[in-house]
Amino acid sequence: MSKEAQHGIPSPPPRLTIAPSRPATVVPLEQLWARLPQNRRQELLGQLTRILAQRLAPPERKEVADE
Repeated sequence: MSKEAQHGIPSPPPRLTIAPSRPATVVPLEQLWARLPQNRRQELLGQLTRILAQRLAPPERKEVADE
């Protein structure tokens, strides 16, 4: 435990990172996609398809047994 915490003095908040004044180079998604090898594209497409199917699927209903 730090001295500050022992004496009830709050520690300062974590330092915030300052964003660069200029954004990073912007590359269109189509250009990035075209740079990927075909097998990696297929892999990513499969992952995206699974994620979308999970998110778009209706919630499962639990069957209630007759009593």
